[in-house]
Amino acid sequence: MAIRAAKLSRLQVAFPSCSAEDLSRDLTRDFLREGWLWKSGPSVSDTPRRRWFSLDHRRLMYLEHPLDPYPKGEIFIGNQGDGYSVSEGVPAGVKVPGLGFSLRTPQRLFALASPSEEDRTEWIAVLRSVMERPLSLQDHSGQYHWDTGLH
Repeated sequence: MAIRAAKLSRLQVAFPSCSAEDLSRDLTRDFLREGWLWKSGPSVSDTPRRRWFSLDHRRLMYLEHPLDPYPKGEIFIGNQGDGYSVSEGVPAGVKVPGLGFSLRTPQRLFALASPSEEDRTEWIAVLRSVMERPLSLQDHSGQYHWDTGLH
C-alpha cells in the first residue's frame, strides 16, 4: 500500500488537474479483489462503516481509504472445511446499507454489504474460490498470527 501511495503522489505531481480517484485507477493492482463495502461490527447495534476491502491471497484487509498504508483490520479466509463460509444476506436485526452478505469464520460472523448485485456476486464468488483451495503450510502459520489479533 505504501508503494501505491508513493506512485499516486508522483501521478498527482505529473497530473495536478486529475482527481486522486481518477489517478488511483492507473495504479498497479495485485489483489484478487478490491472495492468499497459496508462492514458492521460484531454487535447488532453497531453502526455500519464504509471501508475499502482488499483480498490478498487469504488475507481480507479493510482500510478507511484505498491508499492507507496499514489496514484497520484483517480477516483470515480459511478453508470451507474448517468453518469458513460466505452467503447472501445478513443476520436478522443487522442493518447494512446496500446488498448484504455474511462472511463466517470460526471466530466471528461478519456482516458486509456491497453497492450493487453484481459487486456482491463477484465478492461472494472470489471468497468462495479462496475457501475451496486447500491451505498450505504458510497459510497455517499466517492463520495463527491473524486469529490472535497480532496484526
